[in-house]
Amino acid sequence: MTITLTPAQHAGLRAEAAKFGVSPEQLIQRFVSDLTDTAGTGGSDERSLAQQWALRSVTFGHRRTTDRAERRLWRLQSEAARLQRQEQDEHRSAMAVRRAAGGAR
Repeated sequence: MTITLTPAQHAGLRAEAAKFGVSPEQLIQRFVSDLTDTAGTGGSDERSLAQQWALRSVTFGHRRTTDRAERRLWRLQSEAARLQRQEQDEHRSAMAVRRAAGGAR
């Protein structure tokens, strides 16, 4: 597979990868792993976000007319993912407080 990038895209990709201390190839491989749920995936949050990106970018970015129900579905899925991340963060915080208190409930 060959991917053709403009010079600006190539420079931007290199800059983004450098922010995370990885090569452009590694950055793309990790994203593809999350998008396809294959070896090297970063986890469920990353898979969900990659799927949301694809749904929004490909479905809405390249079609002039988008069904209202699809837009609503995307918004609901995004909100559900946001609430799930918030709940996980709150759970982690509660667990950290319990650990700091020596396991007291």
